[in-house]
Amino acid sequence: MNSIGIIEPQGQHSQVIDLESKLLQNNIIFITDVFTSETVSTIQAELFYLTSKMTPEESQFNPITIYINSPGGEVYCLLGLYDVIQLFIKQGYIIKTINIGIAASAAAIILLSGSKGFRHCLPNSTVMLHQPSSGTIGTVTDMEIDLEESKRLKQALNEIVKKHASEELLPLMERDAYLTPEEAIKYGIIDSIK
Repeated sequence: MNSIGIIEPQGQHSQVIDLESKLLQNNIIFITDVFTSETVSTIQAELFYLTSKMTPEESQFNPITIYINSPGGEVYCLLGLYDVIQLFIKQGYIIKTINIGIAASAAAIILLSGSKGFRHCLPNSTVMLHQPSSGTIGTVTDMEIDLEESKRLKQALNEIVKKHASEELLPLMERDAYLTPEEAIKYGIIDSIK
């Protein structure tokens, strides 16, 4: 997210605060970039910060909200973010996920992994799921090792999908599966359309 300054009154004076910080004060996180170690580390840090300043009970009234408009990205980064989100949900925090454009690949997994009853799409948003890409190159032995790791990652993602959505998604994920919000509800990816 680009840094945008907001002027905020402070008594007789005012101060400029960046938009991302202002949103964070209101328990809002935006995922708008490709999932890389840098972008995901920032999101994880924001989640740790928000959960450190409130109790799980307080999140029942003011949930942490993750707005998603992302093409996805690196699967290892996705799994790290997924684990952090699940850690806080298990502790009783409400984490709301809302697709505001495209939730593709890794971003779609984050969308479906929010707290049950708090996963949403805007009416014209799109969800896209697929299996992980391998992109192996090198010696045959190295490609075999990479292929085994890709199979392991595919199985891990399939288990996440089965836990949070419908198993009927799995055959669709063999190729790029583009879904409307209505189809996302049908397959259990989201709970409602906002």
